Amino acid sequence: MGVIGANGSGKSSLFALVRGELQPESGEFSRPADLKMAWVAQEVPALDTSAIDYVVDGDATLREVERAMHSADAAHDGARIAALHARYEVLGGYSARARAAQLLAASALRPQTWNAAWRAFRAAGACA
Repeated sequence: MGVIGANGSGKSSLFALVRGELQPESGEFSRPADLKMAWVAQEVPALDTSAIDYVVDGDATLREVERAMHSADAAHDGARIAALHARYEVLGGYSARARAAQLLAASALRPQTWNAAWRAFRAAGACA
């Protein structure tokens, strides 16, 4: 879902309300306790990360397992490497980049423009 509106119309306030960071000044607002949301902040830090890697970075557990895999590999800990690869597979790690590409493809941007669009997006700041 996307929200479009003029500057100052309350888009950021609406999202802050939905995220539980703001309380309504009047009336009531409720949301399911198990609501899962993801969003892009208005200010996105300048990074040298590709668009696909940025999407994959959103899965903190997957990235943690990847770091642990590198550590286990450096330590030549075969049993730990095997266990971490099994966990990585359960998390969908082997298809994470493909799934990130699918998300980006849904944005209607052509693959050859993803990184250029991402650089422009970061430079301009994301819109809530």
